[in-house]
Amino acid sequence: MEWISSLLKSVCPFCELKLGDARRACLGCSRLLSEIEQEPAIYNRLGDMVVVSAAYYESWMRNLILRQKQKASSLVVSWMADFLHQKVPLEWRGIDFLWVPAHSLASMHLVEHLVWGLHQKGIPMVRRAYLSRKTTFFEKPQKKLDLSQRRTRSIEALYKLRRLEAGFSQPLEIILFDDILTTGNTLTGLKKMIEEHGRFKIRGALTLAFTKRLQPSEPPNLTKQTLFSDPGLC
Repeated sequence: MEWISSLLKSVCPFCELKLGDARRACLGCSRLLSEIEQEPAIYNRLGDMVVVSAAYYESWMRNLILRQKQKASSLVVSWMADFLHQKVPLEWRGIDFLWVPAHSLASMHLVEHLVWGLHQKGIPMVRRAYLSRKTTFFEKPQKKLDLSQRRTRSIEALYKLRRLEAGFSQPLEIILFDDILTTGNTLTGLKKMIEEHGRFKIRGALTLAFTKRLQPSEPPNLTKQTLFSDPGLC
């Protein structure tokens, strides 16, 4: 009877509803995973910055991300890191990534789990100490803000930069990384703040999901020359 009890306690780590082996996806989720993996990456332009998103933030993917933010599954996070790694443009391979940190009081942040997974796959990361989130006790969570509040909130009031050791004769190119692209305010605000600081040049941004509140673009040429000299991207 122990094996029956064990089976009844087993749920798919992706949907958490269907009976199955907790070490792998159920048949329904396996089909969805296969379909999502075959979809092309989504491109957006925020000013002169190109943002690549791995998937749309809707239905099954939205529920999956929300569950992982509550309690991360190592199997699901590993799949997300693989999925993201597949969507990283070849032109960005080898460029350091800088992730958007969570609130300093947050106990867990999905982005940090994904960063570790990407790092294990060979994606270089900027030191964690460079960009941090300020402690703001009375700050509302982003999910409780409306669109106008999200667009107007001050990025400099939320994040701070720390000085890194000298050693670069020119600004080093980096890719910003966040979990969800909604209005683009966080990424554009951080790009401005980091580039004004004088240490890095933002080459682009990668996100796990895209909310469709912006208009997707056709995949651009992501070479260095195009990204920084083509006025058509501005």
